[in-house]
Amino acid sequence: MQVYNQTDRLLHWLCQPIAKAGRSFAPAQDDDSHMNLYFDALGERLTGRWIHLEKERVLLTLKLRTLEFEWVNDDFQVMASCTSVGKTMDELEDTLAAHAQTLGLNADGYKAPMNYEMPVYPFAQDPIQKLEAEALQHWMHYRKLANDACTWVLGYWQILGDIRIWPHHFDTGIFVYPTEQMGVGFGWAMQDSMCQEPYFYMAGYPKQGNLDYNQVPTLSKGVWCIHEEWSGATLPCSTLEEAENTGQTKDQIISDFLRTPLKWYLKR
Repeated sequence: MQVYNQTDRLLHWLCQPIAKAGRSFAPAQDDDSHMNLYFDALGERLTGRWIHLEKERVLLTLKLRTLEFEWVNDDFQVMASCTSVGKTMDELEDTLAAHAQTLGLNADGYKAPMNYEMPVYPFAQDPIQKLEAEALQHWMHYRKLANDACTWVLGYWQILGDIRIWPHHFDTGIFVYPTEQMGVGFGWAMQDSMCQEPYFYMAGYPKQGNLDYNQVPTLSKGVWCIHEEWSGATLPCSTLEEAENTGQTKDQIISDFLRTPLKWYLKR
């Protein structure tokens, strides 16, 4: 998982110019969702939110195979582009700000820090380098799996939801209200203080009161992670990797993991 984690960190850092474009140019939302991202598995790219120009819309995207940033319009024609390879982050943001000006956007403040703290990555001052093809393929495999799993959850509850990547923590996930009183977050997270490897998680957030995690049912797959700062059901990546040695697919393991917390949170 070391290579996967390194790819996660690099793309987390490299997607921040897209989040800044959302903050600076997309219609503001109270929950900051205008800064959210999406992994487009078909296009093999990360995208931000649509940005309205005078006569059309544009989308800032990052092509993962080449690490090229592209501004595309409604027809997905490229309006402006640049490679990030060989540039520092400061140089890259200067170029993207110039693109924004050319497109008729006011880029004042585009490079300003976000309203959250990023981890201090040791490579942050270095020129950007291309990703190894195998490492990128592995990363895209799991992020596509995360997109798919979010769709399964929405389908199970028969509700609509926006599958996004939050630029702060870099989770692929959803936050929805399956009932009027219960909000639920589900997603695929980077390695963090909760779990020493990437993992799926599901956590409930009632509008009133607190959940009693002393009464949780046993999970058929995964473990309950119960802490003062965060509690929920988790499925570590290693469980998915090991499952394939037993003849099960990752889809089957994720489905087994989901069924218990899906029902439990619905009844709270």
